[in-house]
Amino acid sequence: MNSRDFDKTVYALRLVYRVGMLLVVGSLAAVAVTARAADFSVSPMIVEFQRGVRSAEIQVRNLDKQPIRFQIRATDWSQDASGKNIYADSKSLIWFPRAIELAPDESRIIRVGIRALPATQEQAYMIFITEVPLEGSRPEKAQGAQVQIILSVSVPIFVPPARAQPGGAVESIELSGGSLNVVVANAGNRHFSYREAVVVGVDSEGAEKFRQTVRGKTLLAGSRHSLEVRIPSEACRQLRELALTLTTSEKSAIKRRLDVSRAECE
Repeated sequence: MNSRDFDKTVYALRLVYRVGMLLVVGSLAAVAVTARAADFSVSPMIVEFQRGVRSAEIQVRNLDKQPIRFQIRATDWSQDASGKNIYADSKSLIWFPRAIELAPDESRIIRVGIRALPATQEQAYMIFITEVPLEGSRPEKAQGAQVQIILSVSVPIFVPPARAQPGGAVESIELSGGSLNVVVANAGNRHFSYREAVVVGVDSEGAEKFRQTVRGKTLLAGSRHSLEVRIPSEACRQLRELALTLTTSEKSAIKRRLDVSRAECE
C-alpha cells in the first residue's frame, strides 16, 4: 500500500526490495525438497511523480551469482466499489525496456513516462517486474527434488493532479452481533494509505479487554473498502467502548470511538 508515503511507509519510498535465498526442508515419502529464489533488488518500491514531471526511473540489480531475466509489464491501476484492485494493460504509460537480462551484480534502469499529465485526479499505474526462467538456470539435482521459485515484484506509480486534495476518512463504524464493521473511504483526488487499523475495547473501568490489529491498505481516489473485526462474545459483553485507530503513512492517525451496549454483542 499517505499520502506522500503507500506510502513512504506502507510502500516505503526508496526502500530496496530484497528477495534472498529460500530453503524449505520437509519430508514427503522421505524425499527432501529445496526451493530456490533469485536474489535481486528493485528501487524505489513506489514511484511518485513530482508535479509537472512526466518521467521517472526504476533500478533493478542482480544480487545473485547467476544471470536473471525479467519481463516488464505496465498496467492502469483502478479499484472497484469494494476496494478490490483492477489492472488493465496501459496505453497512457510508456516504459522501456520491456525485458532485461542481468549478469551477476549488474543493474539496469527501467524508464517510465506518461503521455499526458492528469488535470483533476491522480492517475495510478502498476509496473510488474517478473522473473523469466533462463535455459539451464535450474539448479542441478542434489539429494532429492528441487524447485525454482519464480518471483514477480509490483511497483506502484502515482502521477499527481495539478492540485492535490486529500480525503481519507472513516466513513462509518458500527457494532452488530459482535462484529465491528468499518468503512474507510477516500473522497480526495489522490491515493490515501494507512499502515494498520487497531481496534481496542475497554470495560467500564477503562481496563483493556480486547485488541486486534488489521493490516493496512492503499485506497485510490474515490475508492472505499470495508473492515470486519469479530469480537468474542465473552469479551464483547464486558466492553463499554471500542476505539479504532488508523495509522497513516504520514505519521498521523485517524481515530473513532464507539459506545458499546450488551445487545450489540448478541
